[in-house]
Amino acid sequence: MNPLKSALRILHLEDSDADAELVRESLAEDGLDGEVVRATDGASFEAALARGPWDLVLADFNVPRLDGLAALAMVRDRDKEVPFICVSGTIGEERAVQLLRSGATDYVLKQALDKLPMAIRRAQDEAREKRRAAEAELALAEKEALLGEIVGTIDEVFWVLTPALDRVLYVSPGFERVWGRPQAQALSDFALLLDAIEPEDRAAVQAFMTRAPAQPQEIQHRIRRPDGKLRWIRALTYPVRDASGKILRIVAVSSDITDRKEMEQNFLQAQKMEAVGRLAGGVAHDFNNLLTVIGGYTELLLGRLGPSDPARAQVEEVQRAGERGSALTRQLLAFSRKQVYVPTRVDLGEVARGMVRMLERLLGEEVRIDVEAAPGLRPVMADRGQIEQVLLNLAVNARDAMPRGGRIGVSISNAAPGAGTGPQVLLSVSDSGTGIAPELLPRLFEPFFTTKEPGKGTGLGLATVHGIVTHAGGRVEVESEVGRGTTFRVYLPAVEGEVRPVELPAKTPAAASGTAVILVADDSDAVRRLACEVLSQSGYRVLEASSGEEAARMSRKHPGPIHLLLTDMVMDGMTGPELAVQIAGTRKECRILFMSGYTEEAEEARDLIARGASFIEKPFAITALKRKVEELLRGGGPL
Repeated sequence: MNPLKSALRILHLEDSDADAELVRESLAEDGLDGEVVRATDGASFEAALARGPWDLVLADFNVPRLDGLAALAMVRDRDKEVPFICVSGTIGEERAVQLLRSGATDYVLKQALDKLPMAIRRAQDEAREKRRAAEAELALAEKEALLGEIVGTIDEVFWVLTPALDRVLYVSPGFERVWGRPQAQALSDFALLLDAIEPEDRAAVQAFMTRAPAQPQEIQHRIRRPDGKLRWIRALTYPVRDASGKILRIVAVSSDITDRKEMEQNFLQAQKMEAVGRLAGGVAHDFNNLLTVIGGYTELLLGRLGPSDPARAQVEEVQRAGERGSALTRQLLAFSRKQVYVPTRVDLGEVARGMVRMLERLLGEEVRIDVEAAPGLRPVMADRGQIEQVLLNLAVNARDAMPRGGRIGVSISNAAPGAGTGPQVLLSVSDSGTGIAPELLPRLFEPFFTTKEPGKGTGLGLATVHGIVTHAGGRVEVESEVGRGTTFRVYLPAVEGEVRPVELPAKTPAAASGTAVILVADDSDAVRRLACEVLSQSGYRVLEASSGEEAARMSRKHPGPIHLLLTDMVMDGMTGPELAVQIAGTRKECRILFMSGYTEEAEEARDLIARGASFIEKPFAITALKRKVEELLRGGGPL
């Protein structure tokens, strides 16, 4: 037998002294003695109950002014679990059943008191089991409450489903936050969950559901909330098996990964833009060298051909083709951010107003352009030429969206600071054109992506805009509706105060043509020969170097002054800026003129330009080169 709690506290309801003594002796014989408190009627019984708790209640069925059922009710009002055993001389089967149904633990006849110890032990065992069950139930309730707090707080959605994945047994409160639907709908309408999946993803999800029960699985898919918002979901499923391996249910966790997906897309887009940008920059570098040679020698030829020469028209056509190629490489360089970027304090309103006439001629008579600049505009720090290119590209893009003509609205205003930014200036370009389909919006700024007919566009216009604006620390947003037009919004950071260029002490003019010595450094043979030929014809004495290292050696060995260094920025080995720093450090009389349309040493080049070096962009006209050289040699101030 199971040991009982020592020193039991027993309340005994019995009006007969003799019977009470018999019960006491029976308990003592079986080692069940302890504290026994006796009550003889209803009043003393009620008073004794109040002095509880009791480990056991023994009660005669018939005592003065109290029967067994009433006594049981009094006990259960105070304690639902304490064992209650009826010990009576005559009770009858009907009353016994009634007692048991009302919550009594057992009953024992007085003429069979030898069975009382066993009944007590059995009652105590049952009481213990009940206590254990109650404690376990309480612990389970506490765990469920804790689990409820956890799943109700975190953003993930927890599911319990049938093995066939055709019914939801449980779903956490996160469902309402992610799916935007009542929690009860997931439990009552499984078809609704499938309808919420984006149509393009349903086949993949259904195929996943057929294999998901077998082992842990993962899938990513999209859902459409009732408010129309699209969300990306990452779902993980796990089978729950019994000891034999049979699947009892499926547990799943769904996470809203929309923000992460957007970050991944932005990262991939940035990688793509960087890769294409490197390619575009490298191609543009080589193209600019070729176009410089084509344009330069074409210009020399035109100088020798008279107006009536039959070959002049052909050479002019070559020149125009070169100019178109030059415009394309400028787009490539702006997109890939390989241009020399010289920011100045720019008034966007003044830039836009200054471009109106040029844009009117470019856009044609069927397109009207209106410019509205708010008063008190803040300036922005940007390269003016690149800002003009942004406006030009957006205007041309707007015109192409209006094949039958229309209106382009350009507005500039101060904008409130965005998240994590300071004051901004907003340049907005709107059209009344055909609009852009929603599925195309994410690809608008991809390089070489275009919706225009073959031959109508390069796909670099908007990519160039994106590259320039991002380089300037801004951002571009687009809003469009098919059939109702498109608006591009360019946000650029505003600046306060004035930006003054670095002032250096003036230098005396260098020697003019005939006596000036010019060192030309370029690793492109064709460009170098062209530059040397043009400068020699202009009367300058020219030193020719095919690399930065060779130019540095010439500078060290040349006995007289070198008045001007004309160098490419990007060369194998020693770069143009590195060469310029070395020569400027030893030859105070030497001016610096960089030539390039591409630089990977932009920071170093910008510093030198800010200190007085000059720059001519490839491809350049030979007249522009001669004019730039003459300005530098006759002026003061460069390095």
